Amino acid sequence: MTINSIRYIDSEQSSNRRIGRLSPKPPPKLWSPIDPPFRGVQALPSEGYKHSSGETAIVIDNGASLIRAGWSFDKTPRLSFTPTVARYRDRKFNRTVSYVGYDAYADATTRGQIRNAFEPGSSIVSNWDVMENILDSTFVRLGINGEDKGIGRPVVMTEPVANLGYTRKTMSELLFECYYAPSVAYGIDSLFAYKYNKGNSGLIVSSSHTSTHLIPVIKSKPVTSSITRLNWGGEQGTEYLLKLLRLKYPNFPGKITDYQVEEMIRQHCYISNNYDKDLRNFLDWSGLEERDRVIQYPFNEQVVVEKSEEELAKIAERK
Repeated sequence: MTINSIRYIDSEQSSNRRIGRLSPKPPPKLWSPIDPPFRGVQALPSEGYKHSSGETAIVIDNGASLIRAGWSFDKTPRLSFTPTVARYRDRKFNRTVSYVGYDAYADATTRGQIRNAFEPGSSIVSNWDVMENILDSTFVRLGINGEDKGIGRPVVMTEPVANLGYTRKTMSELLFECYYAPSVAYGIDSLFAYKYNKGNSGLIVSSSHTSTHLIPVIKSKPVTSSITRLNWGGEQGTEYLLKLLRLKYPNFPGKITDYQVEEMIRQHCYISNNYDKDLRNFLDWSGLEERDRVIQYPFNEQVVVEKSEEELAKIAERK
């Protein structure tokens, strides 16, 4: 009896699959690729400087993917932009122009001159000229004009786990000697967040753009000797998806950029709670249309103009 019931269930499921295959399917939903992240001219959030005092700190989340900055009394960052700078020589005005953050994606000329402040594949600052341009833009956008020969506010800045001594030393020299910061405090962003959420003892899983760290905390103190680093982050996920796309579509006519792949991961990927079950049921006909993702890139078809018999005859006469 058990065998018959199993056969009956299998036959019923196979009949449902046949019906699902033969039933008309709605047209797939189309997504468009993300354009370069140029945001145009935006109003500067400079009113926070008027409400600040000498004890109000400037908080800078110095990340390899995004730079976030604001005041200590803000609930959300006032600034958020990429740690990139594009610098080129404008021949028309005969001067060097610098574009910081999303402004570096203004056109093809600036995109070709983009430089990142961090070492590729890590959260360590390696290009200090770019970092100085980023700090200049950050302080100016926050409303600090430098009339008092410095920023006049303490700085709280995040840094990676086990940051190099040389990197911290150079950053301190830049903040103290170039911007005359009265004081500077460094810290790890995940520990700041754990303290803000009133955590006492637990395990922090901090997944960033370049890596993932496991930080144990006991009685509000991190156990630094037991911190573990996993070499997997958002950048590695982007590279892996880009390799899969290039492997599946080797003759793809357009160019897929890293930023477009990052947006694909944000919009269409998720963390599975049961990987084996999701993988086993991924190709089931029920709900397949909802799981299907079609991203349509612009395509210009090349029109071949056919020559008439008279034109071909003239060409033959010339030969």
